[in-house]
Amino acid sequence: MSNLREAADRIPSMGARHIGDYLIRLARDVPAGSNIVEVGAWLGSGTAYLALGASVPIHVYDRFHTNRGEREKARLQSFDLPLGDSLKIVKANLAPFHADIHYHRCDIREAEWCGDPIGLYIDDASKRPAAWRHVVDTFFPHLIDGAVIVLMDFNYFDKTGDPAHNTQREYIAQHPEFEPIDEMNTQPMERFFRYRGGP
Repeated sequence: MSNLREAADRIPSMGARHIGDYLIRLARDVPAGSNIVEVGAWLGSGTAYLALGASVPIHVYDRFHTNRGEREKARLQSFDLPLGDSLKIVKANLAPFHADIHYHRCDIREAEWCGDPIGLYIDDASKRPAAWRHVVDTFFPHLIDGAVIVLMDFNYFDKTGDPAHNTQREYIAQHPEFEPIDEMNTQPMERFFRYRGGP
């Protein structure tokens, strides 16, 4: 376990590393018969922590295509990331974990779901209204009662001032069935919620 944790810590991260312990714990608690959905994986940092705890399938959605900004972010973490297709790199990063990981390459606004129950949902991609509306319509009807959702960019508006980045906060404010998990909500950007009211 310690060697795998070190491997997870070495994968370049856009935010998952500092909540890795939470992701491991949450993945471990997902009930049998349900699934984990991660929207926006980049190079698999968050997925690796999920894999350390999960005993259920993990479904990862991303375009798996590196742009120059992402390449620079990886370089700052001492990782040489080529431009273009990144799926092989993500699979290589996650190979040591031997988890049941399903990769879905797509534009997030075109993601599809099979209809199976979802016990944990992590989002690091759907900051803007069109993407957010699509993931809510696609995945949220399948959240089980007690499912946890992790919104990595929940407070991104505070950084940019762009009204489009306030979409997640506005949605949560209008849906009291998503209860804040206060003991986890200690970081400035992401927020954790527990869903009450699923099937």
